[in-house]
Amino acid sequence: REVKNKSKSLPLAEVATDKKPENKNSREISAEVRRQIWQRDNGKCQYIGTNGNVCGSNYRIEIDHIVPVALGGKSVKENLRLLCKSHNQYMAERYFGKRFMENFIQQVAIKTSIGQRW
Repeated sequence: REVKNKSKSLPLAEVATDKKPENKNSREISAEVRRQIWQRDNGKCQYIGTNGNVCGSNYRIEIDHIVPVALGGKSVKENLRLLCKSHNQYMAERYFGKRFMENFIQQVAIKTSIGQRW
């Protein structure tokens, strides 16, 4: 997948990653960008299955970073898409592994229960 630029085409990874985030919290997504993503993706899951079909679910929709923040992904519309909760979890497990994600979810639950932000 490529992102068009006036001067040249750049691979998505070059556009969507940056080791120096613009915001202190690189997970932060502005309201304007959220609106653009929801409008562009029609409020539906954009996961493409092995058969080439788009999931299209509108149940439990979340904004997903195509290149994860942990790997340098930025919160820009070119790096964001809507996924249903199941496909978002599936993609996280593909990137980081099932055991890592289980531990991560457990840690988030603990921090949330004592009022911390991750």
